[in-house]
Amino acid sequence: MKILVTGAKGFLGKYAVKELQSAGHSIEEFDLESGNNILDAAQVENACRGKDAVVHLAAGLDEALPYKKLHEINVKGTENALEACAKCNVKRLVFASTAGVMGNISGEADESFPYAPETNYEKTKAEAERLVLGYQELFPVTILRFALLYGANGYWKQIIKLIKKGFPITGSGKNKFQLLYVKDAASAIKFVLGNENAENENYIVAEERAGTLEEVYGEIANLLNVEIPKKHLPVWRAKLLAHMLLVKAKMQGKKTIIMPAHIDRLVRERAYNTGKINKLGWHAKYALHEGMKETIGELKEKGEI
Repeated sequence: MKILVTGAKGFLGKYAVKELQSAGHSIEEFDLESGNNILDAAQVENACRGKDAVVHLAAGLDEALPYKKLHEINVKGTENALEACAKCNVKRLVFASTAGVMGNISGEADESFPYAPETNYEKTKAEAERLVLGYQELFPVTILRFALLYGANGYWKQIIKLIKKGFPITGSGKNKFQLLYVKDAASAIKFVLGNENAENENYIVAEERAGTLEEVYGEIANLLNVEIPKKHLPVWRAKLLAHMLLVKAKMQGKKTIIMPAHIDRLVRERAYNTGKINKLGWHAKYALHEGMKETIGELKEKGEI
């Protein structure tokens, strides 16, 4: 197929492009880094011409961005992609969403759980999902609600460096913390694009097992050959520290990896039922150990940790 991938230079985008090309698809990359703007409706429409499918990954992820800007990128940008698909007779759209649209869940979440987004990012993605569903009578759509992705990016580099320094576990560490390795996310995109039964459906995509936050800390510490943190940082103290670091970063004109919103994300429950996409035939290849081992190995190769 001829496929347009928006956000092609992003963390997931780079892996998705590689995965789709390996399957023999012809890929056109659309990314801000290359001078393409998802907010330019004419530019998006032009890129969609002659395409069989669109994989819409372009998104604003940074919770430090004002809500208005996040909304513009994640909602208006998605609307531009949808309108372009409709005008150009694109036969399929795959939309990358987040399991976060269900908020701080209780128990094990499946696709029937209601919207309960908490962060600005999650709220804009939930609104974008509703937009996508509104176009399914014009062309088939598939929504993939990814668990929190991990891999060798800046976000996880900072987390790994903190654990290497012995940073304490936030909260009790007993909360479920089911993740998804970025390579598995890319394989799920390829899988649903090649499966007609995935049309007009939404799927939770996550690793097979829901470990705990404490287990994730422990896995990273073991792979780094450092002592597993025994201390726990109370949530209120972690939030206070995050606020202080945020103020300091703003004064210095820098970014901080630890924000108050990140603390909430660390201590929330993340247990997902992946039965729907598993039944379709897709299964995560990477368990936490294998995915984190690759992640740490890649960061070490780059000399970043």
